[in-house]
Amino acid sequence: MNNSPFEVFRRNLKPLMVFLTGLALFAFVVLPVLDQYMRQNAGTRNEQVLATFDGQKLTQERVDGFTRGHRATLFFLRDLAERTLKSGRQPQTAGFQVGQDGNITGLGINPEPSTEGSIRTFVFASQATKKGFALSDSELAVWLERFCDGLYTEAELNSLAKKISSNSMNLPMIKEQLRLHMLAQVFINRGYAGLRITTPDQVWRSFKKLNQKATASTYAVLVSDYLDEVEKLEVDSAGVTDLYNEGKDRFPNPESSEPGFRRRYSAKFQYISGSAENFMADEISKLTEEELLAAYKLRVENAKLMLPEQPVAEPAAEPK
Repeated sequence: MNNSPFEVFRRNLKPLMVFLTGLALFAFVVLPVLDQYMRQNAGTRNEQVLATFDGQKLTQERVDGFTRGHRATLFFLRDLAERTLKSGRQPQTAGFQVGQDGNITGLGINPEPSTEGSIRTFVFASQATKKGFALSDSELAVWLERFCDGLYTEAELNSLAKKISSNSMNLPMIKEQLRLHMLAQVFINRGYAGLRITTPDQVWRSFKKLNQKATASTYAVLVSDYLDEVEKLEVDSAGVTDLYNEGKDRFPNPESSEPGFRRRYSAKFQYISGSAENFMADEISKLTEEELLAAYKLRVENAKLMLPEQPVAEPAAEPK
């Protein structure tokens, strides 16, 4: 029996031709159509309209870009605030807050970038503009100057924004973000008497923070079982020194991956307390009758203690 490749090809010529024809059709007909369909869908997603207001259309691309800018603006403001606090100054803008542990808890704008939040910001800022509210570049420059307490100039802030965002943001873009967020906040405060709008999504997140539970399997390990192994490790003194120098001016923060070794200022005091009344009563109890009498006589002799004058009785009138 001849098992040469040519003989096998000759016997299976028809199935092979059918397979090759189908492969050619798939490669030259189906794949181009599929590629075009995927490209069209990708473009459609970017051009997909998420919201419409006042004749304006908010596309997916525009909202995503604003959300990325919002996140970059928060990074910029947080870094700027940390630099300001480290220099011994204090941001002087409304909404900036620092907790008792020294961590920054508020920057003055919405701290949670999201698609829904970006859409609300566009809508509310537009409504505030309709009501006549506006923020100029000079007013935003003053706000940034107060935020860093005069630590940086506008040129330095522009360079800092580029550095922090890896050249994806500059100062004009930061100002535009601040403008829209502040106008949106003005509309919320004015239109709802200072009450913040709570969306169903925010209510649901708050509910989960208080009620969401998790089940975890843990395994207890005694640290004492591994202390001997730790003592055998070779410690890189230079690395430890570099790590300490990096975090010696930073307060420890359990939510940060950066090391912090700076300690809070503390002091110890010793004090005594007493009562003047108790002191006088104690001293009086030590005096004897003889000492009191001698002190009395001495005061009388030195005219320091005057006896009260006795009233002189007038002589009775003689009867006539």
